[in-house]
Amino acid sequence: MSSGLPPTLAELIALVEGEPARSQARDAELALGDATGLALADVPSRTAQTWRTCAPELVRLIVIHAARRAVGNPRGVYLTSRERTLIRRAHTPTRPRSTPA
Repeated sequence: MSSGLPPTLAELIALVEGEPARSQARDAELALGDATGLALADVPSRTAQTWRTCAPELVRLIVIHAARRAVGNPRGVYLTSRERTLIRRAHTPTRPRSTPA
């Protein structure tokens, strides 16, 4: 586990070349918030509450990439079906696989 959601603007900027203009920075912050909302909507409220303070690194990366895609994109923020599947899997506890006897 790592930090909570949403990720910081600095984490998003680290993926983008150069320092964004003021308007882009505001758009990026809004996109991070929107992407966080979409990610948290895919899990139960109890998990969403926990992830606000301590989210899996994979989920944080998905949120950052969704926000990065959204900056300057007229379609806005969206999660791909693969990203949504990964978010749901990050929430689902894994069970050890049984081996044939």
